[in-house]
Amino acid sequence: MSLSKVTINRAQGGLGRILDSKDGYSALFVVDSAGTAGEYTFFTAQDSIDEGVFSDRVNHQISEYFRFASSPLYVKTVTSTTNYTEIEDLQRYADGEARQIGVYDLEGSFGLTDLSALQTVADNLEADKTPASFFLAKAISGTIEALDDLGTGLNYRTSFIVGEDLTTKASLGVTFLGSVGTFLGLASKTAVGESLAWVEKSNVQSGSLYADFGFIDGTSYTSKASTMLEALDDKKAVFFTKFVGLDGVFPSYDYSCIANTSDFNTFQLNKVYDKAYRNLNTIYTPKLNSKLKVIEGGKLEFTTIKYFENLGSQSLTNMETSGEISGFVIEIDPNQNVLATDTLNVVVKIRPNATGKFITVTLGFTI
Repeated sequence: MSLSKVTINRAQGGLGRILDSKDGYSALFVVDSAGTAGEYTFFTAQDSIDEGVFSDRVNHQISEYFRFASSPLYVKTVTSTTNYTEIEDLQRYADGEARQIGVYDLEGSFGLTDLSALQTVADNLEADKTPASFFLAKAISGTIEALDDLGTGLNYRTSFIVGEDLTTKASLGVTFLGSVGTFLGLASKTAVGESLAWVEKSNVQSGSLYADFGFIDGTSYTSKASTMLEALDDKKAVFFTKFVGLDGVFPSYDYSCIANTSDFNTFQLNKVYDKAYRNLNTIYTPKLNSKLKVIEGGKLEFTTIKYFENLGSQSLTNMETSGEISGFVIEIDPNQNVLATDTLNVVVKIRPNATGKFITVTLGFTI
């Protein structure tokens, strides 16, 4: 036997009372050998400047976050890391409230092992009932064209950001800047069930910010052919782009580092899952060790089934009415023998919102 708990298993292939109001709460994990280790809570960009311990480029990331976000930012800085496991300490420092976490690694060069290490950390956070998605910014050793395919693994919890504000990078005089603060801020302000790359809501260009933009290898967006940009998109990298007829600079998409066939191939879908996960855990946990009325064979009584189905519905109806999901189904098998197993199995299927990544218009003449 073991301690009482609610276990929620992630299902792949299925594509009230509880309202999570902390969707925008975020955290930033900084690895910088030249920095000072510490933990901080900030409510404005000025807070980090007043702290007086961060480099200009770290302050810039925090400023970028608050350019878009109004939620608090929990920050943890370390001088070195062991497979990013210190992020678990950061989430504990945040009382488990961070829904998205930026990882700003100023040491070494990116490798696919970074993604698998972050996935392990994310799995641990989910096991602790405090799930979060990651945005990673880290230098690369080669050209952007030589970037590895990020979708070959099962690292659905991380988005790798290869876009960069070249104007600010030049003004700060650094060889690597990254855009983790920008994406983290957009993720914080974006409603659950929406893509942070929704074009009319996600322009990042303002004044000198992103006046010139490109990639973390220092090359400019305008120097790249469309075929190269398509290839980078196919690799599940996240960067910035422009659209003909529109002023501004926009996120290319919100991919996570897994194949398109996964139900969790975008930050948007992971954020929906995480909110439902937290809400269901909150509403079912008080019912642990409660009595379950059964009929012959140890099977659940009808009223017990409806009670637990309605209980779960309370946590998801608010998401549906708020437009965060398109619908849901909760099922409880009446034939399960809870008397023998002491386990109540509940199946929850969420219908997420679709995203219009492509719009095809057929244009012609008529008489």
